[in-house]
Amino acid sequence: MAGELSLLLKEDLVQTITTALGEISAMRHRIHGGEAELLHQVARMLDKQYPARLAALMATRPAPQAELLAAAQRDAHFGTRIKQLVLEAVYGEPLAPPLRIVAMTEEAPLLLPAASVYAFVVDQLPNVVNELYPLMIDAYVFSLERRVDVQAIGVHTSWLDSRGWATRAIVFDAETEALYELDLPQPRRLDQAHFLCIAAQPHQIGSQTLQGQGIFVVNPYDKIQAADDKYLCYQMWSQSDVKTPDAVKLGEEETLDEHSFHEFMASLFPRFFPGKAEVILLVQPNQGTEGRGTRAFTGPGDWPAFLEKNPGLFATVQEVAKYDDVLLRQGVGNAMLCTDDIGTSYFDLRFNIIRGRAESGYLMQAPTGAIVSSPGAGGWIVEWKSGDPLPVVVQGQSHPLEIGGQAWQQIVTMAERAFACFPSLRMAGVDVRLEYTQGQWIPWILDINPRPAGLAHSRYMHNREPGVTQRLWTLDARIDSRIALQ
Repeated sequence: MAGELSLLLKEDLVQTITTALGEISAMRHRIHGGEAELLHQVARMLDKQYPARLAALMATRPAPQAELLAAAQRDAHFGTRIKQLVLEAVYGEPLAPPLRIVAMTEEAPLLLPAASVYAFVVDQLPNVVNELYPLMIDAYVFSLERRVDVQAIGVHTSWLDSRGWATRAIVFDAETEALYELDLPQPRRLDQAHFLCIAAQPHQIGSQTLQGQGIFVVNPYDKIQAADDKYLCYQMWSQSDVKTPDAVKLGEEETLDEHSFHEFMASLFPRFFPGKAEVILLVQPNQGTEGRGTRAFTGPGDWPAFLEKNPGLFATVQEVAKYDDVLLRQGVGNAMLCTDDIGTSYFDLRFNIIRGRAESGYLMQAPTGAIVSSPGAGGWIVEWKSGDPLPVVVQGQSHPLEIGGQAWQQIVTMAERAFACFPSLRMAGVDVRLEYTQGQWIPWILDINPRPAGLAHSRYMHNREPGVTQRLWTLDARIDSRIALQ
């Protein structure tokens, strides 16, 4: 089977690393605990060991395979990708079938027969198949059920030629149920391009390039900039009857001068926390994603007492101000999830909303006692496996409450209303935190992410089966022509 040698070489290198440095689970725990040097050590060891392990594998394989490996030895891209896959295995949990790297001289499987190619364009390859695989399966199921011919593929920005056509791709082959990465026999025009797992600058450049070639781009950069701006989101939602925490963006003076900052906070606290004894204040980068850079501070609702408890607050503000505008936000929510394996902890809801409808989602849970539950801030994703109402408790109460029926529909409606403020989007993740007060559930809209992640954990809302979307794949000319003009 094509790409099999890449799997053998990858596993051999993983064994070499674990023999020298210990089990993967232990290394992963150390790296995620902040020991970044360990990952650099693994990378250096791979560079040193790769030629020897490749030669050793060549010496033990039959002649045809040894010849393929000899050719792969001259293919710098093949070696780079194998080493990247080993780093992926060390750093992150695999949630998809192993990716087979097809060498240039290898006989490649006949792929990309689809009449319509929906390409997810990325610039971040590590663990990208975790995000791509569920979407590929969704597209395959859609094609079978609707009797259409559409295929989802993954394309790195460097795999696009000057016309924006794909020269290389990550593809799913239903016949072998395998994932392949391979050079295409000839460049393939993309029918639709959707940027995912990508930073702002390459997203902007890629959008302009593909649109300039007449390729339809889903969530193009110029249409999603508002969704990337947390303070602008707050303003839009506040004007559209969407429940969202109060927020302010600090001016330059408040981030440079500590006295000005203290004066500003003294005037802000009565607005943010009127009459509250204990409060949570979030300090965030305005353009941040996945919780990166966010700090949560807790303390009394009186500013002088809050400052006394949190003397490092201004230093955090200055740290964020070095690379982004600083956003201050109310901490909200008092609902905690009850699970048998973890116990009681804070959580958020992530809805994947496609074309205005909340189609799938998952839960983001925080460590006990933590405030921010984004995976990027130390939390973790929980799959939404049960169709039963969510069992939650309210902070300070002992008896559990269930969220279902009309209350649940109101929560979903609020998430969809938040999405509707961005009519140019076809797909986004919307984060919701829950608060129970005076017998009512309040769904607080926290963020919208036009490049949603965590898709491998997503489950459909109507049946809790694994999946992300069946609403994404049809190119509806009436809808999409309107979006393109906005």
